[in-house]
Formats: sequence, C-alpha cells, structure tokens
Amino acid sequence: IKADDTDDAVVVGWTPGTGARSPYFGALTTAQYKEDGSLKFTGNVGGGFNDSNLTMIKQMLDREPREPVSPFNIIDRRDAGSDVTYIKPKMVIEVKFMMKNPSGKFRMPRFQRIRTDKTAEECIYNPTSI
Repeated sequence: IKADDTDDAVVVGWTPGTGARSPYFGALTTAQYKEDGSLKFTGNVGGGFNDSNLTMIKQMLDREPREPVSPFNIIDRRDAGSDVTYIKPKMVIEVKFMMKNPSGKFRMPRFQRIRTDKTAEECIYNPTSI
C-alpha cells in the first residue's frame, strides 16, 4: 500500500461551485513551474476543504484580478477545463495526493493548507517524481 504524498502548487484559477458549494468554488486549478518558466497544469483540487477555509479562500480569490487567458499550453488548457476563472499565480497551497499520473497531474488531490512561507516560483514541476 502506497502512502499519500504532498507537494506544493500555485493556484492559477478556480472552477465554479455547484450545490452546497455554489457560494464558494468547485475546485482550485493548480500548476507548477517548469524549467523554461512556463506553467504545467497539475490538477483541479476540489477536496479537503472545510467551511472555514472555503470562506477564507473564496475571499482571497475574489480580491485577485482576473487573467483574460489561460496560462497553459493547449493540452493543459483542455485538461484544466473550459469553466476556469484564471488569476495571477500567487497563492501557494499544499496538496495531498495518492500519486501523479503520467501527464504529471495529481491523482486524488486534497487541499491541506495555504503556504504563506513559499512563493509561487518555488512550486517546481518535477517530472521524475511521477
């Protein structure tokens, strides 16, 4: 049995919430920086939130200016989905996950915490950790 792992990712957007989550967001769209400085989509993190951090994170997201276009290449943009509201990559979160799939996305990602001690640029994509 493989234990869960954690990694840091930068929030580049969010999907709309539905049902009980409609006042907040559905998932945080996350990424990590590749060696060339571009962003690699690492998944939509929709689990692990409680009422308190849903409220706090939504307030933080609402204060961020919107980005008119996706920061991803065409393949990652398709994987992220069409209903993402994009923001500047500043907020860093710790993500708990089972594994990374061959394309580098978190498998079964769950929010752990906001990382105020790290910058977005410190979220480095490591393809060898897949």
